[in-house]
Amino acid sequence: MEIRGIAARIGFEHPVLEAQGHDAIEIRVARSFEQFVEKGEFTFRSCTGAVRLHDFVKFRWETVSVDTSDVAGGAWRSLCLATTAGSRPTTCSREPDPEPRGAPPRQPR
Repeated sequence: MEIRGIAARIGFEHPVLEAQGHDAIEIRVARSFEQFVEKGEFTFRSCTGAVRLHDFVKFRWETVSVDTSDVAGGAWRSLCLATTAGSRPTTCSREPDPEPRGAPPRQPR
């Protein structure tokens, strides 16, 4: 992926992508829906193995082909459910979202 290559060239071995606050998380989910689900080609499903420790949740999801039920991608996500005054919920990933196999190339935003 392009972002991983750029990050590696400037010395980041494991880039972290992060969305902070309800609005940022909602935008992230809406864009994923537009790219993969809205067209009717893919759906998302949760996987077993979610773990919660205090204000942190780690879970896995998969992108699944509507036509074939084949798994086309997926990732682990970490979510901080901040409860202190002034803090915001945060989701982050150590890896960029995988491009579902057979999906059209993503358009720059």
